[in-house]
Amino acid sequence: MKHHTSKYRMPLIALTTTGLAMTLAIGVPAAAASGEDQPFRGNLTGVTTAAPCGQGQLCLTGRVTGEATHFGNTVMTKQVLVTFTGPCAGGSGGAATFIEMAQLTAANGDRVNLSGSGTSCHTANGTTASGTLSPTGGTGRFSDATGTITEDIDAVPSGPATETETVVLGGSLS
Repeated sequence: MKHHTSKYRMPLIALTTTGLAMTLAIGVPAAAASGEDQPFRGNLTGVTTAAPCGQGQLCLTGRVTGEATHFGNTVMTKQVLVTFTGPCAGGSGGAATFIEMAQLTAANGDRVNLSGSGTSCHTANGTTASGTLSPTGGTGRFSDATGTITEDIDAVPSGPATETETVVLGGSLS
């Protein structure tokens, strides 16, 4: 059998490659291109350190890592001011409100700055907390980020002034 080389082989490959690129470009969701909110989820773990910083207050500094939508491998650093308000529901432990400033850093180094607030219950066995965070700025693809992120935290004591946290993030970003 005789093999023929064709002057049409290269244009066919170029046409196929161009078609694939066009298919990929068209396949990008319209919502992403238009800046509409996209679902956001994250699961992070790490350590938070506490120090008294005022009457009935704790200042927390934390670093948690994991995976998050649109971020890949993610690092979240945070500073939290906790103000105790009385007993937790059911009378066990101390209820509190908190104000949080945080930063999520994506695998490529792009960041989104967040601020928010929430409530928590602190017992000898650990802490449960929930709150809401909103973007306040960022870098790279997150420079104009908007949206709302919910934060659910379960923490257990891991030292005299530290807790190991599991943080679940949800909500939307654009």
